[in-house]
Amino acid sequence: MGITEILGISAGIIQVIGYYFYSKQVIKNTSTPNSVSWTLWTFGTVVNLYSFASISHDWVKTFLPTVSTIAFLITYAIALSKGKFSWPKKIDLISFFVGLFALVIWWQYNSAAWSNVILQASVSISFIPTFRGVLKNPNIEKPIPWFLWGSAYVVSFITICLRWNNEPLELVYPINCFFLHSAVGVLSLRKTINQKSPK
Repeated sequence: MGITEILGISAGIIQVIGYYFYSKQVIKNTSTPNSVSWTLWTFGTVVNLYSFASISHDWVKTFLPTVSTIAFLITYAIALSKGKFSWPKKIDLISFFVGLFALVIWWQYNSAAWSNVILQASVSISFIPTFRGVLKNPNIEKPIPWFLWGSAYVVSFITICLRWNNEPLELVYPINCFFLHSAVGVLSLRKTINQKSPK
């Protein structure tokens, strides 16, 4: 097994560890996942797996989104059993239709690469409810899972670069997800900063 295979598998393992911690937090009610974001991610994570796999044609690069999809669905089922879901707001519906548009492009024009890129816009929009929630109350999320997920995408980025096949659009997915997940982690750290601030 070469270094790239080790890195690809490591990215997936880091991702699963993040979901393990997050699932424990949901069960213990120390994290409150945003129901709208997670419902939209259920749609997005499956489409992302298929579209990214169609771009890369490489099991090493696809290992992360594969195990991430499985771990996500398990975590989502746990979160679903613990929470209540509300009707999505306008911004959330926009995300859904952008994701749907990505599917149409993939099916109609057989362009998995551009479908995946458009899907990243949908994923970015779907993070907005989570960002709003953490900005309002940083205690609803714990930083460790989000930083683990961000780290997994860094390793994935390195893996893609080492197994380069002259397809720059492959990099959009890990770069986008790194910033989105890390941003939630940073925002959730505000509770620690606020606790240390003088009253």
